[in-house]
Amino acid sequence: MECAVVIVENGCIVIYKSDDRLKLEKEVIRAKKSGFPYAVIVPRDANTTI
Repeated sequence: MECAVVIVENGCIVIYKSDDRLKLEKEVIRAKKSGFPYAVIVPRDANTTI
């Protein structure tokens, strides 16, 4: 199931889309450490936590 992470980096909106949950988790961790705002987008019927 494809999910996405949206990160605002230095004024630019960057969207990472992937079926690979680990790849998206790495991007979320990187955003948290850098203090960048981010959002995780999952399909409505998904029951997942990143």
